[in-house]
Amino acid sequence: MARTINRMFQESVKRFGPNAAILRKAGGEYRAMTYRELGDRVREFSCGLAALGVKKGAPVAMIAENRPEWAIADLGILHSGAVNVAIFPTLPAEQVRYIVNDSGAVVLLASGRQLEKALEVRRSVPGLRIVALDGPPAPGVMAFEEVLRLGAGNARGFEGRWKDVVPGDRASIVYTSGTTGEPKGAVLTHLNFASNVEAAQDALTLKPGEIVLSFLPLNHCLGRMADHYVPLSYGSAIA
Repeated sequence: MARTINRMFQESVKRFGPNAAILRKAGGEYRAMTYRELGDRVREFSCGLAALGVKKGAPVAMIAENRPEWAIADLGILHSGAVNVAIFPTLPAEQVRYIVNDSGAVVLLASGRQLEKALEVRRSVPGLRIVALDGPPAPGVMAFEEVLRLGAGNARGFEGRWKDVVPGDRASIVYTSGTTGEPKGAVLTHLNFASNVEAAQDALTLKPGEIVLSFLPLNHCLGRMADHYVPLSYGSAIA
């Protein structure tokens, strides 16, 4: 068993390099990103985060609807040794602010729909860096493509960083809904996810090249398992 998500993903990149990994709908048609291309984007984003000063164990928050950038950013965060603080995009700014503060997030990744909310949070969280996953960024906000370009020019140390992650390292913090008080952060390790991937393979018989429709929110644990990590472990394509 690949005991970290990083090792699982890198094994898939080697095994399924030319296969479609992500399918994005544009102009009424699905267009493919291969495992090799996805691996390149993950490396660039991870190295971009490192160039921005994100260290191993640092929390990086993300509030966005399902999209290829979510997958790239999630895997890039994990390959940096950082921790994905995955936030439900339906939460109001006040709860997002609480989660960012409670987790100690140093970066907040936001989709275009969530950018106004992210900017509101930053007004009361000094030093928070915001990255816009899509759409034109606001003043003082980095574009997703900027982080990729930054990482493309700073690729040294990537192999060492992702291999330095061990099974017991934190991979994600998922917050409860807060219906019975303030939200509580549940910490999940790489081994938590990797062992679930292995167990799911006994029940899900996907094949390389088969297509999985990503429907559940990727910040949701089941969505991240069934619509993200498990298909990637099989060499399937995620639409």
